[in-house]
Amino acid sequence: MINDKDLNSITYCSRIDTLETREPVSNRRDITICDIKGIHKNYIINDFVKTVYNPNNFNFGYNTEYKLSKTISTLDQMQTVMTVLELDNVEYKRVDIATDISVEFKDISKFLDLIHKCIRAKEKGGKAWDNTCEDTLNISNYRFINRSLGIEFYDKLKESAGKALYPTRMEIRFLRISSKDFKFHVNNSINLWKAMSNNLDQVENEIVEILKNKWTEEKELSIGLTFTEFVYKWSDKIFTTTILKELYKFSGLKGSYKSWLQRYRSNHHIEFYSKNNLRIFSKNIIESLKDYLKND
Repeated sequence: MINDKDLNSITYCSRIDTLETREPVSNRRDITICDIKGIHKNYIINDFVKTVYNPNNFNFGYNTEYKLSKTISTLDQMQTVMTVLELDNVEYKRVDIATDISVEFKDISKFLDLIHKCIRAKEKGGKAWDNTCEDTLNISNYRFINRSLGIEFYDKLKESAGKALYPTRMEIRFLRISSKDFKFHVNNSINLWKAMSNNLDQVENEIVEILKNKWTEEKELSIGLTFTEFVYKWSDKIFTTTILKELYKFSGLKGSYKSWLQRYRSNHHIEFYSKNNLRIFSKNIIESLKDYLKND
């Protein structure tokens, strides 16, 4: 089991990371301005200009403050530099809310995989996948996207070539938005984190069914396959004791599950997580999001 005390010892910092706006070209005094640090894109479609802002990277510096007031004041400066004329004419189409944590991605990758599955469990449609780093063969990120939401947990240290303040980042990306109220979007992120641990039962059931099918398929292909070999192969997806117990029953093995697990652990490592682990993790993230909303 992961240690609850260790989860509480992690540093959690949250803030808005990226915003995308849309406005008429006529709302800019000088549409040619570009190449500003912190502004990734500035492109025109059908007389409207779309701009992607990162307030934390403005003006060749990296902002170390995690306060909404700082995000807003920096965004105002950026829009002034971009010669935005009327803020009322600016629509916000996307907002990314990031939580940075002080533990390396590779050291918490399996746990993050479970959390990623739980936080998106109720989403309709969309696609989920992960990527493997070619030079280490380690998972480098977990991604999900549908029409209205994107969720990515990734190795920020690698993505930033070692320059990030914190090694791991979790981003909730609200897409196709209409509200200009940043607090509204942060609170929506809080609600996702609040619900996350309650989705564990659903995720466990889904994983059990997938692995039952895998066991059946692999037993047919390899008559001599042992349950120990199967568990070792899929240990990164056996997140909880509930999942393993269900697979043990399905395998048809006789004898004590606890005795089998004890023998397995004498030769192999496997880590399990609990609903309480998820609750503690989400509680700390929620606290960091609420801190971000507080006045300086």
